Amino acid sequence: MAETADAVVVGGGILGVSTAYYLGKLGFGKVALLEKQTLAAGSTGKSAAVVRSFYSNEVCVKLARRAVDVFEHFNQETGEDIGFNRIGYMVITDQPSTVDRVLDLHRKNGIRSSKLAPEEIRKLLPHMNLEGVAAAGYEPDSGYADPFLTVAALVQKGRQLGLKTFQKREVVKINAKNGRIESVDTTRGPISTKVVLNAGGPWANKFHPFPEIPLPLRLSREQDCVFDAPPEFKDQPVVSDSILGVYSRSDMGGRLLAGVGYPKEEEPCDPDHVDERSDEGFGELLKKKLLNRFPTLSKAPIVHGWSGMYTITPDWHPIVGKAPGVEGYYLAVGGSGHSFKIGPPIGESLAATIAGKTPAIDISALRYERFKENQTFTSVWGPGNRA
Repeated sequence: MAETADAVVVGGGILGVSTAYYLGKLGFGKVALLEKQTLAAGSTGKSAAVVRSFYSNEVCVKLARRAVDVFEHFNQETGEDIGFNRIGYMVITDQPSTVDRVLDLHRKNGIRSSKLAPEEIRKLLPHMNLEGVAAAGYEPDSGYADPFLTVAALVQKGRQLGLKTFQKREVVKINAKNGRIESVDTTRGPISTKVVLNAGGPWANKFHPFPEIPLPLRLSREQDCVFDAPPEFKDQPVVSDSILGVYSRSDMGGRLLAGVGYPKEEEPCDPDHVDERSDEGFGELLKKKLLNRFPTLSKAPIVHGWSGMYTITPDWHPIVGKAPGVEGYYLAVGGSGHSFKIGPPIGESLAATIAGKTPAIDISALRYERFKENQTFTSVWGPGNRA
C-alpha cells in the first residue's frame, strides 16, 4: 500500500524547506519533504548566503524586507543558531541613478538605507580603492547567514510541527489524473497526495511530467573562493561591485568570501555531473579583480574554493505559485541566485497560498504565466541576479 501525505514537497533546499516549515506552522496536515541527496546539498549549500534588500522591483523589495526580519529572528523562532551576521550591504556604482531608483522603493517599504558619496564610503572602508566609484547604496541591516544551519534549523523546528523528511529519496515522477495531482513515484515507493510542490532546484525538470507546462530553466555553474584576509576586512559589509563585476563579504574567522558577479558568461552544466571544486586558477583570477578595489589583499592566501549551480529563468526571477492546468501542483523553481536571500518569505507566502489563506506578501508577480503575459521583470542593473 502506498504511503499518504497531505502535501509532498520535492527538494531540500531553502525554498522547499521554508515552504514545508510554514505549511507545518499553518497546521496543513501531514507534509513529506523529499530530497534526492541530503538537505541543502544543492544550490543552497553552495550559496554565498547574502541577505539584502537592494532590489529594483516591488515584490522582491517586499520579500527582501521581510527576509531581513525573518533571518534576524530565526534564532528565537527555531531555537537554533543560524549564523546570521548583520554586517551591512553596499553596492558601488558609476551610475548614481541606479541607487536612486532602489532607494525610492526602500523608502516606500520602510527599509533603512542611504546613498553614499565617495567620501562617505571612504569613512566606512578606508582600505577600498574608490577609482571610478560615483556612489554607493548602503543598507546597514543586511548581512549573511549560514545556509546549512538555516535549513537544519527550519527542518528541526518543522519536525516538531509534524514534518516528515526523507533524504536520499528521489522523486522519479509526479502523477496526475483528470487534471489533478494524484501521487508521486519515488525510489523508495509511491506516495499518494493531492498537493505537490516542485522545489527541485537544478533537478526541477527531471521529474516534471507536464509538456504543456514547460519549465524555462537553464543551469550555470558558479564559483566562489575564501581568502585569509588582513584584519581590516573583519566584519566588512557585503560589497557588490557593479563596476568591476565582483562581490565579497567578510566571513567567519576574519576571512573574505568572494565571487564574480553578473553580467558574465554562463557555464552550462549537468546537475548530476557538475564539478563542485573551483577551477584551477579561478582564485587567482578572482584575486586579480579584487585587488583593483582592495589593494591590501595582495598577500592574502586562498583558503579554499568551490562551485555550485544557478537555476536561471528568462528574466532572472523565480517562478513561484500554482502551476496552470494541474490542480494541486505548485512551483518554486528558478531561483536565479536569489533563493537564499528571499527564500523564507517566499515559503511563508507560498504555504499560505497552498493552504487557501491570504499570504503575508502578494507573490502573484512571480507566477508562471508572466512569461506569456509579457509581465516579466527587468532590472536597473541589466541582465543578472542583482535585480
